[in-house]
Amino acid sequence: MSAFDASRIEGMIPEPVSLYVHTNMDTIPKKINHVLLVMFACNIALLLSSFSTMSLPNIGFNSFLVAIFSSAQTVVIWAAFNGRMAQRFSFLTKSPFALGTHFGITIGMAVVMSVLYRYFGQLSKCVEADVPSDLPLPQYACESKGAMTSYWFFAILLHWLNVLLAFLIFKGKDELMQDMEGNYQYEEIGSSGQINMQSFAGDFPPVQTA
Repeated sequence: MSAFDASRIEGMIPEPVSLYVHTNMDTIPKKINHVLLVMFACNIALLLSSFSTMSLPNIGFNSFLVAIFSSAQTVVIWAAFNGRMAQRFSFLTKSPFALGTHFGITIGMAVVMSVLYRYFGQLSKCVEADVPSDLPLPQYACESKGAMTSYWFFAILLHWLNVLLAFLIFKGKDELMQDMEGNYQYEEIGSSGQINMQSFAGDFPPVQTA
């Protein structure tokens, strides 16, 4: 049996797709931007699903908060990696501290999503039971199965997208550091504001040395 030939796999990819990948996904920052774009779309769907799961006991409202935090995480990382961060939040731009922070938060969000998709995966399999009319348990009723299934599905996607994003950040940390915005480099703080000591001479005569 012949060895694995990667060119055969590449030949199965449609030419427009292959051309787009080679043109627009040839660097780690470009790949990260595409992952963030998919994550943003999934976060919108997750947030919409959470509106119907907020009434669930124990974790209903928390699932809404997680959807909010996940959306904020995606926006902040995109802004930090594309030079769109406000000056007051410059500590979140591409620096060793910021990369470590984004990497840690991404891993944490992947863990949270793994918990949620398992939880909602079990809830979506619920079966409605006959409850006596004098013993209402609306908070435990098997309702919004569609919303729970939707939340489960997009939580799975976001779990693996966060894992992929963390991998790309770790793998491309050197490339990301080289792509830092010059406005946030500490060594450039005083480059444009050097003090001319001669301006302090005023009317005093120069000091004569023997």
